[in-house]
Amino acid sequence: MTVRDEFKPVIIKVGGALLDDPEASARIWAAIAAATRPVILVHGGGSATDRLLTRLGHTTTRHAGLRVTPDDQIDDVTASLAGTVNAHITAHLVRAGARAIGTTIAAAGITTCQQHPDTGLARVGIVTNANSAPLHALLTAGFIPVLSTIGRDANAQPLNVNADDAAAAIAHAAHAAQLLLLTDVPGVLDANGNAIPHLDEPTIESLIAEGTITGGMIPKVRAALHTAATAACPVSIAPWRNPTALAAELSTNPTPTGPDNTHFGTTITAPARTKQHTP
Repeated sequence: MTVRDEFKPVIIKVGGALLDDPEASARIWAAIAAATRPVILVHGGGSATDRLLTRLGHTTTRHAGLRVTPDDQIDDVTASLAGTVNAHITAHLVRAGARAIGTTIAAAGITTCQQHPDTGLARVGIVTNANSAPLHALLTAGFIPVLSTIGRDANAQPLNVNADDAAAAIAHAAHAAQLLLLTDVPGVLDANGNAIPHLDEPTIESLIAEGTITGGMIPKVRAALHTAATAACPVSIAPWRNPTALAAELSTNPTPTGPDNTHFGTTITAPARTKQHTP
C-alpha cells in the first residue's frame, strides 16, 4: 500500500508520567486536538496500573524494563490500560475538541500478537504483524485513534504489550512520517546541556565514547535507534512539558524526507532500508 506524504501519520506515544500530571496533560491534549497532520496516539499507563494492582493486593515485578504479567493479573492490567486509562485519555481529547476514538491494538485486527519468547514474563506479548487499514480508515474519516497496548493471542486471550514496541509496529505498518516518544526529558543533551536536534548511529556511538551521552540515556538512545529501524521512520525523543512546540510540530507539513524537527527534542534516524509494509 502506497501512502501519500500528506496522509502519513505522526505516531505519538505517551506514558504514565504525563498522565499523572493533569495540568501538563491538558495542554498536550489541546495540542493534539489542534493538529492538522493525522495523528495516532499509543499510550501506556504503568503508574495507574501499579496503583490498581496495589489496591488489589498484587505485587508488581519488572524484568528488563517489562512488567511481569501473571495470569492472575492480566485481567486487571487489561481493565486499567484498555479501560480506565484509555477512556480517560479519549475523554480528555474529546473535551479538547478532538474526534478521538479509544480502542486497543487488538481491535479490528490492527495487530497480531503472540506471547513474549521469555515465558517468565507470563502474559506479556509481542507484535508479530500489524495491519494499518483500520487505522487509515479512521484517519481518513477525521478521527484520532487512541490505542491501548493490550493485544490478543491466537486464542483471543489478552497480552500486555510494551507501549514503545507497539508504537514502533504501528508506525511501520501505517507508513508513519514520524514517531514521537513524549518523555520527561528535553531530548538528548550535548556537553552544554542543549538538546541535540538530530542523531544517527555513528554520532550516537561517538557521543557515548566521548562521555557526552551517559547513564540511562545510553539505553534510551540505542532503543530509539532500534525503534527507528523497526518503524522505518525517524523517532523523536521529545518533551511533553513543551506543548507549544508539540503543537507546532503537529501543524508542520511533512516533506519526502520527514518533518523538520530541529526545534523539538532529538530526532534519531536509522540507515535507510527497503520497506515492506503490511497494508
